[in-house]
Amino acid sequence: MTDKNFLSFILSLNSDLSARPMMGEYLLYYKGKHVGNICDNSMLLKDVSSIRLLLPSVRFQPPYDGAKPQIVYEEFEDLSLLSSVLEELYISLPNKKKK
Repeated sequence: MTDKNFLSFILSLNSDLSARPMMGEYLLYYKGKHVGNICDNSMLLKDVSSIRLLLPSVRFQPPYDGAKPQIVYEEFEDLSLLSSVLEELYISLPNKKKK
């Protein structure tokens, strides 16, 4: 279970980040687009090949049992890198069509 302090820390890293509670953890959004999850005090990002090129090392973890593994993001000191990764995710992930 994610600690509220960790959630606050993640959201403080970029003003365009937001989170929505889901089954005891959180869905992570960037500019309103779902880009990953916050689970067990880890920031998990959807696996997009273009962001793998931006990250020095990549480790994967599923957000919950049976889920597709996501990239564990740990480069919190480099806010410029985080912004680049989030922008790349935003551009690369499809927009959900509203019904």
